[in-house]
Amino acid sequence: MNETTELFEVMDNFKYNLKLLRASTGMSQRAFANGVKMHFTKISRLESGSRLPRLNDLSKIVNYFPGTTFSDLLESKLTIN
Repeated sequence: MNETTELFEVMDNFKYNLKLLRASTGMSQRAFANGVKMHFTKISRLESGSRLPRLNDLSKIVNYFPGTTFSDLLESKLTIN
């Protein structure tokens, strides 16, 4: 697997996991954005993959979901039981 493929896989995992975690709370993008102190259009773009997350964005998201790590968001697709 080359670096470009790995980056696309990480981004695919991230956008999937972000949407899954947010949806599992029953929150809209706007409500979630308010909770993590981001603009709702940024959340929309992160979930669609049209924007790359900054380290600060990742930190806010990880801190919002107790027990979630950077690895959880990026390394593989999560499942919610």
